[in-house]
Amino acid sequence: MPAPPLAMSPETDSVAAARESGLAGPADPQCPFSRVNKSLDALAQLVQFGASDDRGRWDKHINALCASFRDIQDTHEEVVARSDALAHAQADALVRSAEMIDELERTRSQLSEARRVAERQSEERLRLLAGIFNNSQEGVAILNTEAVVQEANPVFLGIVGLREDEVVGHPLAAILDWRSPEFRDVISNITDGQAWAGKVAVARRPGEERIYRVSLSPIHREGQRPSIIVLFSDLTDIDRTQRRLKRQAMHDQLTGLPNRRFFRKRIASLAEDARRDRSSFAVCFLDMDDFKHINDSLGHAAGDALLKIAARRLRDRLSEDVFIARFGGDEFSILIPRIDEDLKKTARVMDAVVRTLRKPFLLSGAQASVGVSVGITYFPKDSSCPDELLQNADVAMYAAKNSGKNHIRSFNPEMRQEVEQRHAIQNQLQQALRGNEISLEYQPKIDLQSGDAIGCEALARWRTSDGRNISPAEFVPIAEQTGLIVPLGELVLYSACRQAAAWHSVGCSPVHIAVNISPHQLHQPNFVERVGEILQETGARPEWFELEITENAVMSDVEHATQTMDQLVAMGLQLAIDDFGTGHSSLSDLKDFNIHTLKIDRSFVTDLPQDSRATAIVRSIIHLGQGRDLTVVAEGIETAAQYEMLREMKCDIGQGYHFSHPLKPEAYEQWAVMAQV
Repeated sequence: MPAPPLAMSPETDSVAAARESGLAGPADPQCPFSRVNKSLDALAQLVQFGASDDRGRWDKHINALCASFRDIQDTHEEVVARSDALAHAQADALVRSAEMIDELERTRSQLSEARRVAERQSEERLRLLAGIFNNSQEGVAILNTEAVVQEANPVFLGIVGLREDEVVGHPLAAILDWRSPEFRDVISNITDGQAWAGKVAVARRPGEERIYRVSLSPIHREGQRPSIIVLFSDLTDIDRTQRRLKRQAMHDQLTGLPNRRFFRKRIASLAEDARRDRSSFAVCFLDMDDFKHINDSLGHAAGDALLKIAARRLRDRLSEDVFIARFGGDEFSILIPRIDEDLKKTARVMDAVVRTLRKPFLLSGAQASVGVSVGITYFPKDSSCPDELLQNADVAMYAAKNSGKNHIRSFNPEMRQEVEQRHAIQNQLQQALRGNEISLEYQPKIDLQSGDAIGCEALARWRTSDGRNISPAEFVPIAEQTGLIVPLGELVLYSACRQAAAWHSVGCSPVHIAVNISPHQLHQPNFVERVGEILQETGARPEWFELEITENAVMSDVEHATQTMDQLVAMGLQLAIDDFGTGHSSLSDLKDFNIHTLKIDRSFVTDLPQDSRATAIVRSIIHLGQGRDLTVVAEGIETAAQYEMLREMKCDIGQGYHFSHPLKPEAYEQWAVMAQV
């Protein structure tokens, strides 16, 4: 018989209520709520079937229910914990979100400030660029690709001489007189990315041309059509300065004629043309004779004036195809192109040159005249090398001067041999001065009235180590030209002083020994001091000597020469003016010179007695000297007729081959003894 149904107790109601409440949750057998429901179902069955006395099964299901509740409790606690963690996470997220919002706000503020700063900097940069654009010393214009002006600064407006509204919006070629035929090509190349620069001449107004350096460069901007920036730099002053410096480098500053450099360049160019045309041309060197006297007597300003007048005369007188230059000093040069075979053109030009330069020059109220010596060489007959042509013309010119001045000489190879010979003599003379090859001979001087021997003149002689005798006529001029005359003259004076002391020691001392002094020696700053040293070193006495100074040496620098002569006389030396009558001194100059003797040049004595003009000149010199209480000496007496005429004219002293050749010291001693008998 089945057991009676159990009455529901409160616990049973609780179990049912728990199941109905859905504590078991979803039907997941592993879920604690599912286990609770299962345990409650088991307990309900125990109650339903009256198995309440089955403690084992009750304990099992109660324990399972308690375990499930404990799991639910643990789950609840875990959920609560996770909920707290989630709440904390949400709080942290809210804090971080607030912080990020603050950071974003700060970043936004910073970006806004940076934008404002960038805008200010951009404005400042634009103002700076605008200031540079408007205040630039260069002309600046912005063009589009059609070369139409978009912007222009004030300098550019000044260059074109227009207002801004007359420039902006107009083509550059229409507003600027740019003399550049390739302008269109330039603009085309610029738009292709190729920059361009060059010099451009711009006519700003009638009669005024300015030189500019123009540069054009492309400007590429993203998203925009390219533009062209044009810069104009004014080079007018620089260009003028460069042209002036180039002209100065190629022209003589005094006369404005081309100089040696320009002349050399012109020869090279003319030589190329002549080779191509198979033509010929002449190179001529001109040297003014006696120009130094103009400088010395009238002053360097007068000499400069003469050179300028001479240059102007040559330019005006010679044809346009003749190229004229000045090398310096009194030397001019001329190129005569396309000469004919018979040299008639050269002859015509040279005749015009000589006639032009021989006309008197009026200088500071004084009239002056000069001669001219000319050397000529021909291309290609004499040489096809420009430098050799210059050398040949120079050699020919010096040959003309050595021929007696006022001559025209054409180059020939023998002249070059003469030059080489002069160079050889110069080198040998340097060695001779060191090697005791220079000795002295003494030419007796005679009192023309009494016939007594009253002294001699010391003359330099050169005998080389190989036994050759070189004439003074060869080596003295070379010594003068090269400056070797100073050591040579000093050697002659020293040797004469030493010989005079030796003669004096044996009682054979001449009354006077004449020693020639060159112009170079006279103008040496220590000349007087050196004469004193030589006298002291040799033991010679100053009153034994008479120093002969040429007239031109004195006139080349009268003030210095006069001071030097006064000092020499104060030492006890006597002085003579040598070659008198060939220089340019006047009677007023002569009275101021502290001298004792006038020596008549041999050129006048040679023409006695047959030349009436020479006779008159010699007579005048003798009369002039005696009127000044000076001793008059005639040199170069070679005939009895000359001797008799000079004696009749009351000339004081004579020397020459008529009486004796120059003698070596021993021979002079013997001659002096015989002359006294």
